[in-house]
Amino acid sequence: MSQNLSQIVTGRSESHLVPWPGTTLRVHEKVLAPLTHLAQRAAKAGFELGVVSAFRGFSDQLRIWNLKATGKRPVLDSAGKRVDIFSISSIELAHSIMRWSALPGASRHHWGTDLDLIDLKALPKDYKVQLI
Repeated sequence: MSQNLSQIVTGRSESHLVPWPGTTLRVHEKVLAPLTHLAQRAAKAGFELGVVSAFRGFSDQLRIWNLKATGKRPVLDSAGKRVDIFSISSIELAHSIMRWSALPGASRHHWGTDLDLIDLKALPKDYKVQLI
C-alpha cells in the first residue's frame, strides 16, 4: 500500500476530500458527483437529503472513542440503552464501543465515503441530530 493510501484509509490524510456544498463537511472526491445526483433525485421525490456526518479524521475518531471509554459520552447497547462501562472488562468495553463506533484508524468515515444521511424535511425545525 502506498504511503498516501495508507494515510487516507487510516484518517491521517485529507488529500482525497472535497467540500459538500453548503456545509463544512467533506467527502471523497469520487463521491461528490454521485451524492449530488442522489440529492437531486431525492429532491424530485420530495425529500431533502441532508448529510449529517461525512469525513472524520483519526484524531476525531480517537476523541469519540476516548470520550466513550472514559464515560464522558454514553456507550449504548443494541437497544439504545446505556451500558455500565465500569462493570465490564476492557474487552467487553471495546466490543460495546464498537457496536456504534469504529476503532480509530479503522473507520470508513476516514475515507470520506461513509456518510450519515437524513431527510431534513422529516425533522422538526428545532431538532438537533445526535449521532450515537
